[in-house]
Amino acid sequence: MFRFAHIDYLNLLYLVPVLILIYWYSHRRKNVLLNNFANSRLHKLLFPLRSNLKGLIKFGMTITAFILLIFAIANPQVGSKIEEVKQVGIDVYILLDVSLSMEAQDIKPSRLEKAKHEIAKLIHKLRGDRIGLIVFSGEAFVQFPLTTDYSAANLFLSAVDVSTVPQPGTAIGPAIKLAIRSFKKDEDTKKTIIIITDGENHQGDVVKIAEEAASDGISIFTIGLGSTTGAPIPIKNASGQQIGYKKDRYNNVVLTKLDENRILLKK
Repeated sequence: MFRFAHIDYLNLLYLVPVLILIYWYSHRRKNVLLNNFANSRLHKLLFPLRSNLKGLIKFGMTITAFILLIFAIANPQVGSKIEEVKQVGIDVYILLDVSLSMEAQDIKPSRLEKAKHEIAKLIHKLRGDRIGLIVFSGEAFVQFPLTTDYSAANLFLSAVDVSTVPQPGTAIGPAIKLAIRSFKKDEDTKKTIIIITDGENHQGDVVKIAEEAASDGISIFTIGLGSTTGAPIPIKNASGQQIGYKKDRYNNVVLTKLDENRILLKK
């Protein structure tokens, strides 16, 4: 950091152009008087040591010294300053749907992989705010609690897949309740829940639970993933290779669609 301790002294720099103007006028006046005194051809004989260049250099050195003197009395300072800044952080819990329908590929490479990519981008942009991740399907679990260790958060995020929660379903209600309990209520932070889901098969009274969260000052945002036209759900073997699509009991391929009305969490 660079600053002047007495910055008001820099106003003296306004004198520099005035001094230059005075010097120019004085020099011109002197030449006029010399020309009136004697012919210009006699100047070298009468004033052999006189030199316009020497006078200009002398004035230049004088004006430079004057400028440096002004900077000196203004007391330039270089260094660092430590200030205590109070900042109200944000605690964010992301609730990520890991049900089997999130494997649908109507969003490439899949709904779940797209969601993980966007979460990773959010983590990269955080500066001092805490983030936590709750994964849910038929049940909800804390994948990692609120933390500012973004490297660890990315590591735990990368391990998430549809097998993280083996119980089928979409338990958004229990996931919100778990997030509410996981927040530290005695800390003065802004609390936010971000739900990422395709909106299928909600369990429980989600609207009522969301209203309870709002009454505690917790903001809830929902992000829907998927298309309203629907897409089949890939079935993979233990090696991760696709072996077909999920079918109903009548052997028809099941289509999973984004349920926009459900993800709004409104009555």
